[in-house]
Amino acid sequence: MKNFNLGDKNSIKLLLQRKDEDGKAKYTELISKIYEQYFIDIAKGNLDFEEEYPNLVKYLKIFENEFTDRYLEIIDILQKTIRPYQQFVLWVLGINIEINAYFFVKQNLSEINHYYRLKFILRYLTENDNADIETLFNLVYLDLNGLKGFAINYKWNDVVYPTEIIEREETHSFLCDVIDYNSKSKKILIFLIWLMPFTIQLKNTTKSIYDCGFMII
Repeated sequence: MKNFNLGDKNSIKLLLQRKDEDGKAKYTELISKIYEQYFIDIAKGNLDFEEEYPNLVKYLKIFENEFTDRYLEIIDILQKTIRPYQQFVLWVLGINIEINAYFFVKQNLSEINHYYRLKFILRYLTENDNADIETLFNLVYLDLNGLKGFAINYKWNDVVYPTEIIEREETHSFLCDVIDYNSKSKKILIFLIWLMPFTIQLKNTTKSIYDCGFMII
């Protein structure tokens, strides 16, 4: 088992299927311990959350799928050790962690960037069928300048990316989320971004939003 990637769910799944000569799982315990040590290092502050959260999100997703029982224990540890804002970041990026996101947003809106505000609205609506949309929109101030600032200044990564990546369903797409928000809010954010061809950095290549295949009909 050399040079395997903890963030590659397909490789991890294949390794977990390996059996030894006695027919027992060959790498399951080892892989679980590697993940768990990483999570403990996050919980203890040995690893910087702001630098690691893209990896943390990927690893937690895989760990939840492959080690369900242990996942609950790990999440319980993280909930007791990482700060509320960090818990909120994990929640808006799809991690199943217990947090009163509505209350957190109500109390800390000024600390939350506009993309995470948008992500909060999308997940809250998904998980609360009876939510009053207008009340939610009144709670969360969201505007083009805030989203523009995020898109220009954010350091894109393997979890939060400008556009959709084919065959990478776990990736959060900024532009797809904006379109999803538009469809739910019926308030079109006109994210032609005022027809502005601002540039973003994609894998060491500077491209305009148009080059990324985005358009609004």
